[in-house]
Amino acid sequence: ALSFAHDFDVYSQLEGDVLNLDGVFNVLKVTEERWRSPEEPGNGEIPTSIHQTFHSRVPSSKMVNNASFLKAQNITLGYTLDNVKFLKSFRVYASVQNAFLLTNYKYGNPDINRSGATSLERNFHGYDYPVSRTFSLGLDLTF
Repeated sequence: ALSFAHDFDVYSQLEGDVLNLDGVFNVLKVTEERWRSPEEPGNGEIPTSIHQTFHSRVPSSKMVNNASFLKAQNITLGYTLDNVKFLKSFRVYASVQNAFLLTNYKYGNPDINRSGATSLERNFHGYDYPVSRTFSLGLDLTF
């Protein structure tokens, strides 16, 4: 099964928390490009670390990212033979769940949130666990 979403935005709480430079959290690598001095202005997006940067965690449009995606949730390939010697049918199959995800969203799967399918937190990305990819092999025998 394929699913997709085009041209929708997600607010990333994670981004607000890992771009601050208070010194009490881990930070993203991009914070190396922070403002240091007029001679070293950085990338113009990350403030200096010499003062409290709580304002970097206040929700803003900087924490809204395009999260368009295309993903294959379940793929199953199988082969069935009927009336093989003493069997009515013989089927062998391979399956993969969460086969692939194509997106430019930088924090993983934009289609999940910590509240599941609730409508209370749509388009909100907090501290979600990654979705695992599962491979299965199977054999069905009917006598």
